[in-house]
Amino acid sequence: MCLRRSAAVFAALISSIGVAAQAQSTSAQARSLFREARRLMEKQRFGEACPKLQESLRLDPGMGTQFNLAHCWEKLGLTASAWGLFLDVAAEAEKTN
Repeated sequence: MCLRRSAAVFAALISSIGVAAQAQSTSAQARSLFREARRLMEKQRFGEACPKLQESLRLDPGMGTQFNLAHCWEKLGLTASAWGLFLDVAAEAEKTN
């Protein structure tokens, strides 16, 4: 009985380590995409930058990424989408002070 319980605890531990490692990998990928998108935006290459920001946001949501995506959409002429996202960022910022 004790051996089964130990095996179950061990399996759960291994599983949680895998989940944590994947979360770190996803977060690192999101940061990399964000940095690449910002470099593209500095070069006025918004058509290439916006999809990278969208993927970064999907992988690791955050206000900074939302704001940059809204700015990118604005530069592409997607005014309504940009405005909606800017409003979301403003509401979140107000909520979190």
